[in-house]
Amino acid sequence: MKKLVAVFLLTVIIILSLFGVSSLASEETPYVKGSEGIVSLEGKTIAMIGNSMFYYGNCTLYNKQGEADNGYLKQLTKLNGENTTILDYCYPGKSLNYTYVNHLSKEDTAKLAEIDYVVMSEQTSGIKTFVEDIQNIMSLFPETTKFYFACHNMMYENNVRTVIDNFETLRQMGVEIVNWGKLVYDIYTGAVEV
Repeated sequence: MKKLVAVFLLTVIIILSLFGVSSLASEETPYVKGSEGIVSLEGKTIAMIGNSMFYYGNCTLYNKQGEADNGYLKQLTKLNGENTTILDYCYPGKSLNYTYVNHLSKEDTAKLAEIDYVVMSEQTSGIKTFVEDIQNIMSLFPETTKFYFACHNMMYENNVRTVIDNFETLRQMGVEIVNWGKLVYDIYTGAVEV
């Protein structure tokens, strides 16, 4: 159940991050397409690169990696009136380095050039070259691509310092941090109340 709730929150937070609605907490800025900070995803392509944390709760479906996906992320964008393509580059139990070496580096460069947004997530063990792995993935895409890192709750539960301690480095590299894991972990441990 914890994983289902965590992934549901992840899906919602990714949508909010991509639409640029971090200002939703403010009553002064209503969610209206065309408002300052709101970005249309119409016709955009989003690549989900990670592991099984994207599969829990069907954010993406365990399907054909590298192909168009019809999970909840796709369904939420569709419900918001946006026609997007979600590409699934998730490999259960595998690191970003594994995905880079075995799949992304072998992908057609023209296909990668069509991707507008990249959302990445990492596994929770054996990560030694985390920042380098992110840099390698980013090097495959044009400069116009927007990058996000979705930090899931297991990063905090397993205290994966290799990832958590490098958030500022990622920000300096141009990667937005979607830290839904801290939110879920704090709720789960009782550090905060809803």
